[in-house]
Amino acid sequence: MQFSLIGGLSARVPADARITLHAFALGGHSVERAPGSDSETGSEISIWSLGLRGGTKVRRVRGA
Repeated sequence: MQFSLIGGLSARVPADARITLHAFALGGHSVERAPGSDSETGSEISIWSLGLRGGTKVRRVRGA
């Protein structure tokens, strides 16, 4: 769980991970779908993020 007043959260996850994002921020949130996508065999990652400004961005990377 991440709480921030300013700055938000930026996370890098493996390309095949299954992502569940629970977020509230005035800055919004986004989950980048490239270069991979949710996989049945990938690990499940649950992200909780609360903030006032900055939002949440989850980026998929190969080899993370």
